[in-house]
Amino acid sequence: MPAPSSGSIRSIVRTRFLNVIREVQTASGWKVVLVDALSVRVISHSCRLSDLMDEGVTLVDNLEKKRQPMPTMEAIYIISPTAASIERVKQDFQDPEKPMYAAAHIYLTYELDNMLIHSMKQSPELVLRTKSLRELYAEFLTVEGQVYSMDLPEAFHRLYSPQPPKRERAEMVHHMVERLLTLCVTLGERPLVRYKKSAGGGGGGGGGG
Repeated sequence: MPAPSSGSIRSIVRTRFLNVIREVQTASGWKVVLVDALSVRVISHSCRLSDLMDEGVTLVDNLEKKRQPMPTMEAIYIISPTAASIERVKQDFQDPEKPMYAAAHIYLTYELDNMLIHSMKQSPELVLRTKSLRELYAEFLTVEGQVYSMDLPEAFHRLYSPQPPKRERAEMVHHMVERLLTLCVTLGERPLVRYKKSAGGGGGGGGGG
């Protein structure tokens, strides 16, 4: 991925989302955007509603709530790649005679695993109506121009409580790594990583470039 233009983290993320909406060309020029609990936080920290409206967005709707069908409109799904969100997208196109939208442009905040890809393939109407499918790698919040948050408020407790369950700690580390990765991808950075060898061995100084 080429390095993004210089600027604040917020402006880089804002430009990235607006470019996604611009690249979706519809006959009417109007679009509907669908978001889930995570993606709406990511977008709202970098874009104003007026920014989206300027790009032809007539409605930003919550994928997780009951919605009115708009069968003549093309929908832009900006969602996290979770089983729950993918299942809701499939439900929008489960009836070939009465789809919720005319077409789907699906943009994911992180990579889609093979199980969810297989799940999407089990919906013929969704496959037929999907015009775009891309991974954006954007799972962090732009708090200020040069400040970001991984939006994991429970991280400190899970990592540093006296006796945290090993599974919970491992899951949290995994989430943190994923979100840091999306930040690096967004900024076009390939960081050099160094770490301390653990007491049990099996480690050492490491680097990546």
